[in-house]
Amino acid sequence: MNGRVLVRPGFPSAWDHASISTPDIDIAFKRTNNTEVYNVELKFEKQLALELQVRALSDKIKSVKVNGKDAKWSFVESAAGYPIMKISSPSAKKNKIEIVWGENKLVKSPEVVSVMNGSSYSVNLNCSVKKIYDPQNILANAKISGNNLSGNVIAEAGSHTLFALVSQGKMEWWMPVNINVKGENKVAFKAFVDVNGSTCEPVNMDGALNDSVSKIFKNEYLSPRSPYTTLQLPKQGIGEWCHPQTTADIDDSGCSF
Repeated sequence: MNGRVLVRPGFPSAWDHASISTPDIDIAFKRTNNTEVYNVELKFEKQLALELQVRALSDKIKSVKVNGKDAKWSFVESAAGYPIMKISSPSAKKNKIEIVWGENKLVKSPEVVSVMNGSSYSVNLNCSVKKIYDPQNILANAKISGNNLSGNVIAEAGSHTLFALVSQGKMEWWMPVNINVKGENKVAFKAFVDVNGSTCEPVNMDGALNDSVSKIFKNEYLSPRSPYTTLQLPKQGIGEWCHPQTTADIDDSGCSF
């Protein structure tokens, strides 16, 4: 365990108290106004350090105390959607972490917008934008100006997401920016609409087949097969290891001439 225990509660933000008890660890959480208290008891035989990761409630932390003493905190650099703080506690069986948050709420990710492929895009994220990570190559010539992010949409039609590293107050996190790219309207054609049935002729495929399609799951497919115990398909070509006798009746009367 590298000498430490990582605790990252995933309680819903609307909950103001919760507790979990396991043979290895007990966690109790309570929020009163802007103050959160986490009591974490480690039951391992070996003394381990504790790292608590929590979702930020505001853009400022007024104070952090671990077992009554002031403690340092830092960001989880990969946090996306909202900032996550990590607080470390030295080796102790019982840990009381008290966090007092500021009053200013964090801004939310912008609403999804629909943009035509090839058009310009601009959005105000209502907080300082530091840099962009665009793994899906949604924007060309992306620019940052204060709280604004802009560029030309070059992605194919569909739902896409890029990430902006933003900061508000003392907080910093990767904000997802969702963009629905619309392509040109294409005329839908029905299958075989241009086929003239009166000119079609059947093709004899007897030379390419070694049995009737209706018998596809009646044969035994024995080669190549592993000589050892495996999770491969049963020898009839259908089923799975826990249903080795599965089969199916194939009716090709609708395709026969």
